[in-house]
Amino acid sequence: MVWALVENVSRQTFVLDEQFRPLMNAQVIECVAGLVDVWYSPEDAIAKEILEETGYIAWKVDYLFQWPKSAGITTEQTLDYYAQVTGQPGEQQLEASEAGLIVHETPNTLPELKKFLETQENSWKMISPGIWSVIWKAIADG
Repeated sequence: MVWALVENVSRQTFVLDEQFRPLMNAQVIECVAGLVDVWYSPEDAIAKEILEETGYIAWKVDYLFQWPKSAGITTEQTLDYYAQVTGQPGEQQLEASEAGLIVHETPNTLPELKKFLETQENSWKMISPGIWSVIWKAIADG
């Protein structure tokens, strides 16, 4: 699995997804993510996911780190990236399973992001903890 914190550098926003997750029975706010098909590199896979889910074309994709999705229960791993986009998004290219995906853009400052996520959580939406780990790593790396 690949996962990316997407920043629109021209609009100074973070780009996040919101999707209904049936097994959680909840709307979940998360970073852009997807599976890596055998014919794609992880970097190509996350760039493809960014285009499909948000309509943005990633012009920069930097690897951050890799972590186990669930320690001891599965072998699934997540590769985290920081990606930059600019300008206005094009049209989403969603798969049928992604119908209803909502794209949010929030100011790219930590206080504004925290405020946005708190508002979403107060609206009974779940917040993926991966958002914070990716942001922490991106900030730590400069």
